[in-house]
Amino acid sequence: MAVPGLLPLGLSATWLGLAGLVALLWALAHAHWPRMVLTGAAAEPRPAAIRGPARLLILTYGLHGAGMVPPMVYLADLAARGRGLGVGTGAATWLVFGLAGILGGILSGRAVDRLGGRATLRLWLLIQVAALALALPPWAGLVLPMAAAAGFAAVGVSAVTLAVGREIAGPQAAGLWIHCTAAFAVTQTVVGFALAAVFAATGESHFAVFAAGLGFSLAGLGTTLLMARPGKPYSARLRA
Repeated sequence: MAVPGLLPLGLSATWLGLAGLVALLWALAHAHWPRMVLTGAAAEPRPAAIRGPARLLILTYGLHGAGMVPPMVYLADLAARGRGLGVGTGAATWLVFGLAGILGGILSGRAVDRLGGRATLRLWLLIQVAALALALPPWAGLVLPMAAAAGFAAVGVSAVTLAVGREIAGPQAAGLWIHCTAAFAVTQTVVGFALAAVFAATGESHFAVFAAGLGFSLAGLGTTLLMARPGKPYSARLRA
């Protein structure tokens, strides 16, 4: 809702305004975050550091958010101007993105039931990596498949992250999810502002911003592999 009012001030000002809004909302909400210990025991009154796979899940979700900035911000422009397909096709990419997102959300539950949360998260992030990779070659025919893969991952990764949080934290997963969503919001805002500067500095190079998104997505995929290492402790604590 804030974006239409900020856009007349310019893209950089829009991202700065959103960053300030996120910071304000975080400050207002932080006092009400639950203080939880994700060990299966009752919550302790003293804060403790985030450990183990919970920390990795928070990092993974933040990197997922950073990697999704290019398709969520520059997708239509990539189609319309970057590939010369016009405004109509640019609008169609959002329709494809949304429909694929619905499918990604629906299939995530079934995949988690069959494969488990961590394996499904790796698979969905691999689809995100594929989406960002499809944006790099200068071929117009890849735009719609890229939009579909990006939409599938955008919604699917969120649903799967919830499932992994339950696997890690059990009944106290709400506290972990709060930290995951905070990491997502912060990284999307910061990376969005940074990529706006990159886009301007490179003469509006779609390749530059989507390559950066690919790098973040690959990093997120890598953290899921660390979560699966044998012998990794599956206990974690959240600090209020």
